[in-house]
Order: sequence, then structure tokens, then C-alpha cells
Amino acid sequence: MKAIVPTSGLILILLCGCSSTTAPSRDAIQFSGFLGDYDQLETGRENLAVYSYLKPGLSLAEYTEIIFDDPEILLSDETRQGISNEDLSAVLAFAENSIGSIEEIVQVTSDPGPRVLRVRWAITDLKPASKANVVTGLVPQARALSTVLGKGTGTYLFVGRIGIEAEVIDSVTGERLMAAVDTRVGANAIDNVGSTWGDVEDAFEFWADRFADNLARLGYSGTKPR
Repeated sequence: MKAIVPTSGLILILLCGCSSTTAPSRDAIQFSGFLGDYDQLETGRENLAVYSYLKPGLSLAEYTEIIFDDPEILLSDETRQGISNEDLSAVLAFAENSIGSIEEIVQVTSDPGPRVLRVRWAITDLKPASKANVVTGLVPQARALSTVLGKGTGTYLFVGRIGIEAEVIDSVTGERLMAAVDTRVGANAIDNVGSTWGDVEDAFEFWADRFADNLARLGYSGTKPR
């Protein structure tokens, strides 16, 4: 199923790990087709997604503004059937909140231009935490069982999950500068016990923070003065 969902977007450059979510094994991630070309992607790069690409020698010093596209929703029919429209709206609200923190520190625009980056992205996998997470979060034996049963996938049972694909391109030439395929899953954090979408919300917050960090690391020039 494919749909364009209006939102001010999320900076989904999707770049890896936080304490309340974790990355699954790379074998557990399937490409959706959104990025088209996956041959450039590599695994195991520090501070980046499970699969990632950086243009060799990349510097973002010439760029001063960013366009965030609305996300595409590329979920399988089976996955989509388990998620209500209300839940999907809640998930997109988490994305909206995360982008708000980015907009406080970088220049954002809706118009392509010579010094403008464009971020295009899609949600490609989504799963709420199950009610069993209440038990696994509170009972040590259940937490251990969840870990054992999930072994081999890099995940726990019963936790939430979200997968995304994204790329950063030059808004005029369309040249790909960065790309990533990432999935975050809950790490059985106590803070998210009983929360259907807490793991997903944490993933968005993580991606927002990591994106800001990587913009700075790559010399992006559009940071707002403080």
C-alpha cells in the first residue's frame, strides 16, 4: 500500500542507536524499493544507519537551507491491516514533533535552490508494542524469555518497531549526497512499559538528534544563530 501523508516531515537521515531502542540484525531488514538504487549502501559505518551511504569527501558547507518532503507510507498490506488510521496519525505526530526540534536550529524552506538540500523519506515498516510488553517490562524472567526468543534477529519480542528509508539530495541537481535504510526496535526499556508506540516515538527522537549531529559534523552552514 502506498500513500503520501501530509506532515512537515522528519529528518530521516536515520542514523543509529539510543538506549531505549536498538537496531536489529541487518538480515532482518528488507528494502522497500523507495530508494531505487541500493548498490551504494554499506553496513557497519559508525554513527550511521544499518545501511548507509555518504558521498565520498562530502561537505555540506555550501548548503544553507533544507526541504523536508512529506513522508511516503510504504507498508505491506499485512502490516497496514494491524494499524488503525488513528494510530498512524499518532505516529506521524511523533515525526512532526521531532522535526520541530530540528527547525529550531536549522533553516528550513519549501523552495528548491542552489544552496538547498532536500530530504525525501518513507516509513517502510511499523509495529506497535504488544500488551505482553507490560509483563516483559516488569518481570525479569519474562524479559529474559523475550530476549532468548528474539535471539538471531537482534530484537526482543513484544516491543515496537519502525523502519525507514531516506536520502538527502541536492534540490537542484538531484545528486544523492546521503542515503540510509534503518530500523529501530524497542530495547525493553522500563520507560515504555505499557506504551503502544513509546518505542516508535523514541526512535523518531533519536533520529532527529542524530541528524542534527551529522549536519554539524559535515559542516552544514544553515544553522540558525543562537
